[in-house]
Amino acid sequence: MKNITTPTTSLTLKMLAALLKLYISTTSVLYCNQLMANNLITIKHEFGKRGWVENHYEKAEIYPISDSQDEDSFSGYDNAKIKFKRKTSFNISIEEKNNNALATIKFHNNSNESYFFIKNHLPYNYLMLPSHSKIPVSPLFCGRTFGVTTADIRLFFFGNTCGYPGDLGRDEWQEIPSGKGFAFTTTLNDYIYFMPGKKSYNFESSNFYIVTEKWFTEKSINEELFSIFTSPTDICQTRENPRYIYNEDKICEPDYTPRALESFMQRFDFNGKNKDYSFEIRTNEVSAEIDGTHLNSLYDKL
Repeated sequence: MKNITTPTTSLTLKMLAALLKLYISTTSVLYCNQLMANNLITIKHEFGKRGWVENHYEKAEIYPISDSQDEDSFSGYDNAKIKFKRKTSFNISIEEKNNNALATIKFHNNSNESYFFIKNHLPYNYLMLPSHSKIPVSPLFCGRTFGVTTADIRLFFFGNTCGYPGDLGRDEWQEIPSGKGFAFTTTLNDYIYFMPGKKSYNFESSNFYIVTEKWFTEKSINEELFSIFTSPTDICQTRENPRYIYNEDKICEPDYTPRALESFMQRFDFNGKNKDYSFEIRTNEVSAEIDGTHLNSLYDKL
């Protein structure tokens, strides 16, 4: 028996296909929007700081804060897009073990080029991947390296704050070649005071700044250009009515004229911070239940 397709049947099939396509598209958009909404929960409170009174620490309390988000924060959806575009994986996992909350971070470079991390933003004994060795437990150098939240409460991070060292010369960067990666584990309760009792927390790293080989080339070119256009001159504008001369440089009026070219180029990221040659990413966000009552407290070490 032959299958007979009438014009009405064909039209119905086309309508069903169109409706299915619309449903899939709408569901995808709603899912992405939900991801973005979940990532942008406003943090209104903080927990973890304890003042010292006489011979003991005050009881920890939840207190309001105004800086709910970092200025350079971006959504989890945008973070995932950057990692996909740059062909990287950057993940975090949480484990409670032996009265400690342990966070393990793994980065892998799946691109065809090398990526570079600032060295002092990484622990000194991280493990280069791939490797079959056990991931070491490492002390951290810089904070806020981790963001830990529950509901609208952020846990205060007691780590050191580190900026960008020196002039960001090449020897201050750690190269992660194509196909390689790194991993490290750190004890979160060495830097974070968790709330008493069992609670579900969200964990993710702060942003890590990464550059490519071309970033160094552009930085070098721009610095050479600066050295030409901003080289010192022998022009001396003599001070009016100097009483006497006891040092040659004392008769010259200081030149506070803004370096127009330098200021102009810095607006376009003179140091090589080109959007094609550098980027920022952070780990994925994961949820885990931690019992703060039984954790080793950082206040016992202070």
